[in-house]
Amino acid sequence: MLEFGTAGIRGIVGKELDENIIAKVTEGLAKYLEGENLDKSVVIAYDNRPSSKPFAEVAAKVLSHYGVKVYIFEDLRSTPELSFAIRYLNCGSGIVITASHNPVEYNGYKVYDANGCQMSEALTDKLVKYINYDSSEKYELNNEFINYLGEEVDEAYFEILKTTNINGVDCSNLKVVYTPLYGTGSVLLPDVIKRTGASLTMVDAQLPFEFKSPYINPEQRESYDIALTYASGHDLIIATDPDSDRVGIMVLHNGEYRFLNGNSTGALFINYLVESNVKGTMIDTIVSSNFASDIAKQNGIKVISTYTGFKNIASEVENLDDFIFGYEESFGYLFKDFTRDKDANQAIIMILEMTSYYKSKGLTLLDVLEDMYQRYGYYSSKTENIKNVDKEAIMNNFIGFDGEIEGFNLVEKIDYNKKDNPTNCLRFNYDDGFFAVRPSGTEPKMKIYFCVRDEVFEKSEQKLNQLIEKVMKQMQ
Repeated sequence: MLEFGTAGIRGIVGKELDENIIAKVTEGLAKYLEGENLDKSVVIAYDNRPSSKPFAEVAAKVLSHYGVKVYIFEDLRSTPELSFAIRYLNCGSGIVITASHNPVEYNGYKVYDANGCQMSEALTDKLVKYINYDSSEKYELNNEFINYLGEEVDEAYFEILKTTNINGVDCSNLKVVYTPLYGTGSVLLPDVIKRTGASLTMVDAQLPFEFKSPYINPEQRESYDIALTYASGHDLIIATDPDSDRVGIMVLHNGEYRFLNGNSTGALFINYLVESNVKGTMIDTIVSSNFASDIAKQNGIKVISTYTGFKNIASEVENLDDFIFGYEESFGYLFKDFTRDKDANQAIIMILEMTSYYKSKGLTLLDVLEDMYQRYGYYSSKTENIKNVDKEAIMNNFIGFDGEIEGFNLVEKIDYNKKDNPTNCLRFNYDDGFFAVRPSGTEPKMKIYFCVRDEVFEKSEQKLNQLIEKVMKQMQ
């Protein structure tokens, strides 16, 4: 039995996750839709992992057996298109079979509500009550309830994606290298990029056949190594993870390709919106850098900070009529609410528009970042992932830690487990930055987030390294 984490359930195929588990969870979903008087219709999408299509077919079979109308994509499709399709088709729920950027031996099962959002913890708590892992039910496919999706939904999604472009910038001055990292981005994103006018070079070695490299996470610099061999004077290298909801970039600057982390890209996005006179509400998370939020606040943009997990950002979007941007430091971005999950398609359109606009002024995104540092200060940030550790022991260690670190003035220690709506995260705020610690909700690891600010670049980097060193010692 697997628990629902920050992004559904995930596990090692054959050991923790198999067709039987998929069947039992899907049976629970069918009974949940019936029991909660929700529309009995579900959209299913899947990535290119060897087990993904078979798992999707099992889910479709079970749902049809229970008289649930099934819309299943005929081939690979991204997580954000799945989110869009739920509302486009007025369905009660959605499923995507993917383990995102996890290693190839993993797979996962994400469930969405009728608003196209990943189910909240409150909803998954309800769903779990309908799951009977000991059930011996035999499922029979009922073709009457099976519908296959293809170009119609693609074109509808393409059309609404056009609204992401806020200044109508023609990107024909750009040359781009794109890698889907063996995933679903290869289906639509080449057309998305071409429709902006940019010249595209695909990384053919990383099309979706099999995972030939262990690096399939755009958060990892090593994931760009193969794409770099395709780059020759291209303005950008763009990478999406296998289910194409996260996106990362490398930028050509002074003859070198420079990798940007998620916080820097998020800050560039909000800065571009400010320069475009866009007003409204931005949403980030409690572990995101202060860089983007400080820019927003200083320019009259309201900021809401949610718990980690894009489903928390999406749930806030539902309540806003002035939403302009949402992001998390782990390379997830959203601009328009026709998708209710992080959307690499939207983000790439904005990356290209932003890059093209500044290129027309003789600037790269690194030039723009430097100008932002001059105006707002130097923000340095990093996320440490500590694998194969006792997560509970580490959290208990930090719960007992008073936060006092030489050279840093503690302002506040926040234990989010003690909030009315609790989550397992601690944050230590200092005069010039913070660190936060939480166990991953989908992987066997701890995540520690660091952010510091200084008026001088060298001092900012030095303080970041000092904070990391002293916090990591606390774990020993």
